[in-house]
Amino acid sequence: MKILLLAFILWTPCTYANPIFMPGDGTDFRRYVAQARDYIRTKRVKSTDDAIQIGLAIGYIEAVAILLETEKSICVPQIALSSRNWVDIIYSYLEKTPKSDREFGAVLVSDALREVFPCLK
Repeated sequence: MKILLLAFILWTPCTYANPIFMPGDGTDFRRYVAQARDYIRTKRVKSTDDAIQIGLAIGYIEAVAILLETEKSICVPQIALSSRNWVDIIYSYLEKTPKSDREFGAVLVSDALREVFPCLK
C-alpha cells in the first residue's frame, strides 16, 4: 500500500500538470519551491501557470511529508505546521544543497525532512 501511495504521489503531478510542473527535474523543482516561498511571503503571483506551479509544489511537499510520517521515516513534533513552514524547510535545505539536474523532487523533500525531523531510536 505504501509503494502504491508513493507511486501515485510521484506519478500524478507529472501526468496531470506536465509540462507545467515536473517534480522529477531538480532545477525546475527548486524554481517551483522558490516561487512558492515568494508567494507565501508576498501573496502575489505573476501568472496562472505560476499559480498552478505554486499550488502543486506546496501540495507535493505536504504529500511526501505525510507519506514519510506515516511510514515513521520522519518524526514531526505534535504541532501544526503551516504550508509556509513546510516550504521554508525545503527551501532552506535546497539553498545549502548543491544543485544537480538529476535530482527528483521526492528525494529532495525526503532528504530535507529526514534531516529536520529525524526519528530518535
